[in-house]
Amino acid sequence: AFSEARSVGAGTLTNDAATREIVFDMSTNPEWRGTIRRLRIDPGTAAGPYEIDYLRVGPTDNRALAPSWDFTRGDEGWSPANGTSTVTDGVFTLRVNADDASISHVGLSFSAARARLRMRVRNGLPETAGEVFFSTAAAPGFVASRSVSFVMTTSDPSRREYVADMSRDPAWSGTITGLRLDFGQTGRGDVEVDWIGLDE
Repeated sequence: AFSEARSVGAGTLTNDAATREIVFDMSTNPEWRGTIRRLRIDPGTAAGPYEIDYLRVGPTDNRALAPSWDFTRGDEGWSPANGTSTVTDGVFTLRVNADDASISHVGLSFSAARARLRMRVRNGLPETAGEVFFSTAAAPGFVASRSVSFVMTTSDPSRREYVADMSRDPAWSGTITGLRLDFGQTGRGDVEVDWIGLDE
C-alpha cells in the first residue's frame, strides 16, 4: 500500500502556463530500495487541470552535463553575494546573511543550445523560491527580464536535483556569458550546492 512514509515531494509553480521538468529525487527516501513495483504521482490538492508530458525513471550520473561544476577543485569560479561561502568535500555552501543572496559565475562562453540548467541543492532556507539569471554576449549583465524561476523544498534536510528550463526565456540565445543563481529573498540559513550543470 502507498503511504506518506514512502513518498518524496517536489515543488511546482502555481497557475503555471509552461511545461517544466520536475525531479523527484527518490534517493532522499531510505525506503526507496530493492525492486520498485508501483508508483503513484499526486500532482496537487487544488482543483484544476494538470498536464503531464512524460515520466522517466533513471540515474542522474550518466548524463553529459557541459559545462558543469562539481566543486572538487574549490569554488570553480562561483562567488557569493549577500552571503559568505565555503567549499568542503566537493560541496559549495552559501551562508545567507542578507536579502537576495546568490552565487554567480561570469566570464563563461557556451552555446544557448545547452538549455536545461540542473543543480543538486540542499535548501536550508524557509523559502521555496529560486531563480536563475543569465547574461549573453549580446546582452551583458544580470537583469530581471532575463531569468527563469524554479521551486525548492523549504528547510530541507536532503539534497535534491532541481531543473530550470532556460529555453522558457526567449533571451536565452547565442552565447551565454554569465549565470547567477538566487536562493530565496529574505530567508536566512545555509544552501548547499553539490553540483551544477547544463544539458540539452
